[in-house]
Amino acid sequence: MNHDLVRSVVKDLEYFYVRTPDELPFFAANPEVISLLHHEPLLIISRGEKPGGGYGFELIGTEIRSDHLMIELISSDPKPGSVNILMLTYPFVYVRTYQAKTFSLIVNGELLLKERRL
Repeated sequence: MNHDLVRSVVKDLEYFYVRTPDELPFFAANPEVISLLHHEPLLIISRGEKPGGGYGFELIGTEIRSDHLMIELISSDPKPGSVNILMLTYPFVYVRTYQAKTFSLIVNGELLLKERRL
């Protein structure tokens, strides 16, 4: 982990279950994501708009049990007083949903969502 980042307490998550490129939020519309959408739906998990660089997500792992998708992430914020780029950023990750009908989310070791419908 970068020493200029600290694990954050996450209260600002947004979720987008996306089936087609037309449904993508603007910040996630990149060629890799669009290409995957031609084959299967994706779950986009975002922290929304941030005032600068240094905010991030790292996908630790996913697991599907029956029709349930478990997602584990690490979320980080810039260390107070660190120097970061000053521009709006939109940290996000995307996850293949396969045939899942529900998902749970663990962020920084804490269960934030338990069995939310896709």
